[in-house]
Amino acid sequence: MHDDTNRSTPLRADAILLIDEGPLRDKVVRCAESMGIPARATSASDECAALLQGASTPLLIVSCHLADRVPEQGDALSSLAPVILLIAENAEEHLARPIAPFLVVGEPEEAEGLASAVTLAAGEAVRVAEDLHEIQDHYERLASLSTEERQVMEAVCSGMLNKQIAREYGVSIRTIEQRRRRLFNKMEVLSAVPLASHVASVRTLERLHGRRARPIDCEQPRTLGVIPIAPAGEQGDASGGMLAGSSLMASSMT
Repeated sequence: MHDDTNRSTPLRADAILLIDEGPLRDKVVRCAESMGIPARATSASDECAALLQGASTPLLIVSCHLADRVPEQGDALSSLAPVILLIAENAEEHLARPIAPFLVVGEPEEAEGLASAVTLAAGEAVRVAEDLHEIQDHYERLASLSTEERQVMEAVCSGMLNKQIAREYGVSIRTIEQRRRRLFNKMEVLSAVPLASHVASVRTLERLHGRRARPIDCEQPRTLGVIPIAPAGEQGDASGGMLAGSSLMASSMT
């Protein structure tokens, strides 16, 4: 249940580069900008954090020897930004702590391989931003519900009928019907089926992106369970190595 009224143009990824000055940075900047993706570069952790939080749809491209400077904290969007990790031959020497990249590529010799990686990561960045937009939109609508309307929403999503809800809360069926109409109006659905589908969709997105995807000041209804994100080193495979949690390996792309 996206609300696109405040988004007149399609989302576009913003590339943030954590790469030292030099030929590699220049190559990555040229590649991103040739694809219409704005690119801003730094080699400092604090500046990288600021650039990530200032970007509307960030993706992060990191040289392996600066991986220990990847910001550990941030808002939901910057924390969940897909990471392209550029690997050199001696990469293991530079990875002081595990990170979970979206893509891993060799430090590019060919522009085509880098362009493929940036295209995939840019698509992921847009998808993450759209998912977070849907979650945010849900909680904004949820905040407009009264306690009684939330109770009806939980009951409806669990499959209860009006007469069962009325008996549960000791009110008339007519009262439940009125609350149900107000609920559907505020959540912008026509019936119980799309409401339950939307709640299930948001729950799936929260499980996918973890606790950081949820607005900080939200109230969490019982119908929306969340699986917390595992600490660094506990994601992905049991080894907790630098590739733990990778969704795609692309070292052969270069």
